[in-house]
Amino acid sequence: MGNDRPYVAAQSVPAARAAITTDTPALLPLLGDFDPGVRVDAAYVLATAADPNHTVRTALANGFAAERDAMVRAALLFAIAEITRAHPHPATVTWLRERWYDRAEAPEVRLAAGIGWLCLTEQEARAGSDRRVVEFCERSQIGSQ
Repeated sequence: MGNDRPYVAAQSVPAARAAITTDTPALLPLLGDFDPGVRVDAAYVLATAADPNHTVRTALANGFAAERDAMVRAALLFAIAEITRAHPHPATVTWLRERWYDRAEAPEVRLAAGIGWLCLTEQEARAGSDRRVVEFCERSQIGSQ
């Protein structure tokens, strides 16, 4: 392979994003599928779509509001954070922070919100927040597989 050929990933990633964006109308209903695994996968796939009109972000947020499964809620927050990284939306950044500090949320959901918020902002977290994230990961044995 010569240096004059473009790197494959430079072409394949935008092509995949374009395909997902084109298929967004077919993917959005999967956020309401009966299978939690399908809902998680749909959130992750939709997070890569172009979303200039905030259609996907709105669908993910609506899915979050209706969802009762903590792991699916966490996946939806990660997807919301990812799409917000690609298409900045300050109100969503604030909303993620509120989810992080909401003690009524399941620990998995709060962790996802905290990570999402930290990836989107330069602001400092509340004192002790980083310690709480580490303690949660240790209690949950996240990363110990």
